[in-house]
Amino acid sequence: FLDQKGCTTGKHRWIPKQDKKKVACRYDWHQTGNCVVLTVYAKNSNPDSCSIEANRTAVSCQIQFESNKVFKRNFHLWGVINIKQSSVNMVPSKVEITLRKADQVAWGKLEDPNYKPEPEPVEENILEIPESYQPDWDINDDDISDSDEEEAPEVTQQKITEQITEGLMKKQQEMQNSKRKEVEEEMKRVMEEKRRAEEEKRKLQEQRKQEDQEGYEDMPDLEDGEADVE
Repeated sequence: FLDQKGCTTGKHRWIPKQDKKKVACRYDWHQTGNCVVLTVYAKNSNPDSCSIEANRTAVSCQIQFESNKVFKRNFHLWGVINIKQSSVNMVPSKVEITLRKADQVAWGKLEDPNYKPEPEPVEENILEIPESYQPDWDINDDDISDSDEEEAPEVTQQKITEQITEGLMKKQQEMQNSKRKEVEEEMKRVMEEKRRAEEEKRKLQEQRKQEDQEGYEDMPDLEDGEADVE
């Protein structure tokens, strides 16, 4: 009994095990001409226990916040970034990751839609449970973080932004197609009117030519010699 941690002669102090709990956090992103800003809404993050790693096409986040909660996620980016000019800013309410674009082009999305992530390995935790242990199925309200409450199932600002962008692009394409169709119809109408005008002009010329010929035929022949004058 005295071999356990916290035990001294005649006294015992239990030392609770600090288990880290992996949780989901709400995140979104926006962009400027030069940068993409990824914001993770993890409150009271601990900089000493956080890790933000990146290469030119991916960002790996492991953020510990509220003492024992961990947000872990890999982002495989839509575009290429300049690592040396990128930065991280941690404030009490969130973590901002500013990614400098390698090329000043607009990103269609934050992540590459063609990337297929590999399945995460299942972590096996082996715990020694005493025989007298009884599980507590009641969940304390303190165990629910504000970040979890703010997280709507698969509905984030990022997806809303992507839906708006896709909708605008689709609407713009439809307008271009409609305008192109109107121009083609107008060109057909003008060509048809031109063809009709030329046809009417041709018919009018033929009619005048025919009338001129008929006029010469009806004219009486003049008699030779001078007419008698009384």
